[in-house]
Parts: sequence; C-alpha cells; structure tokens
Amino acid sequence: MSGNDNSGVQLFNTSTTTAATVTVDFYNANGPAQPPSPLTLAGIAPRGAVTVYAPSQGTLPSDFQGQVRVTHAPGSGQMVAITNNVNYDVQADGSAAFNVSTADRALRVDYGPGPGFKNGVHTFIVAQTVDENGVQMPAQQLIVSGPGLTINGGASPQIVATNMFGIATIELWGTNTTVPVTVCWDLNTNTACDPGEPQLSQSMSWTP
Repeated sequence: MSGNDNSGVQLFNTSTTTAATVTVDFYNANGPAQPPSPLTLAGIAPRGAVTVYAPSQGTLPSDFQGQVRVTHAPGSGQMVAITNNVNYDVQADGSAAFNVSTADRALRVDYGPGPGFKNGVHTFIVAQTVDENGVQMPAQQLIVSGPGLTINGGASPQIVATNMFGIATIELWGTNTTVPVTVCWDLNTNTACDPGEPQLSQSMSWTP
C-alpha cells in the first residue's frame, strides 16, 4: 500500500444475512505498526463494501510504503478483499489490483439466498477451501451437520470432499425444523471437528 498514490483496500462482506466487523492495521516497510492502527470498521452491511484509502488516513505519512493486515471478527460476516493502486500523476498509467491473501487456511460457505425453505425443498450450500495464499485446495475433507437433516441423501452428519477447484456443493433438506447447519474443515481427517479446525454455522429452517 502506498500513501502518495491513490492506494486502497476494498473490503466486501459476502454474507447475505450478517454484518461484518474487521480491524485494519498498517505496517511500514520496517515492520512497526503505524497510526491509525488499529482501525476498527464495524457494521459492514451484508453484501456491503468499505474502501480504506491510504491518502484518506491523516495519520499516515504522505510517503508511506507498507502493508496492511485485515483481521476478521469471529462470528461476523465473511469477508474478501482486494487492493487497488492507481497513480494519477502518470496519465494513461491505468491501475493494478491484487487479491488480499489469507494469513491462514480459510473456509468459506455460501448458504444461499435465505435461511427459510418449504418442507421437501432440496437446497444447496457451497463450501470452498483455500490455502494461505488464497489458492483453492482440492480433495479436502469437510464434515457437514444439521440435526435431523438429510444431507447428500444420508443422515447428518456427512463427510464430503472438495473437488479439483477446492469446492464442495452439498444438498440438504429437512421437515418442520430450524437447526444450525455447520461445515467443518476436517484438517486431520479424523472424522471429528476438533478445536482449532475452521468451521462455519448458520441457522436454516424448513416449514410447511
């Protein structure tokens, strides 16, 4: 990130239902954190976005060159981010955009357009596993559970694997029930969701 170009980080909340909170820290080229670190951005609306521009941060020096770290608050909406760098001092210079990499392996789950469905309606959730650089990870074992639900044609819980693109599509349905649907990345493949393994959960319901 650069302070003297129009350089920023775009943060997108991919959740359809849950607001997101993140904390942004700025680090100079030598490593120390710089004001306004930590910058907390609360209440990013579902499917909403926030842009953090370096030139708009008055406490950053105009010649700032460094990195940013975006920390996601547990339980808030899932986030993705890109950086955008534009040099307006050079005409027709264009811009450059870069995906923000994850510091750890990450599990992402799209629970679909809404939490409520009619009895007998088969719906799908989509899970994605990525490595520390944001690259999709194939052949990863996931545990999908929802008490009383039918998952991929069998009783809960079910073991599923990501495809060659690091994605697993899971079919589930229920009857007269509202339950949390949980996806856990079974990193050690012991068929149990252990403490520290990535997992996401969202309430879903089926009614007459």
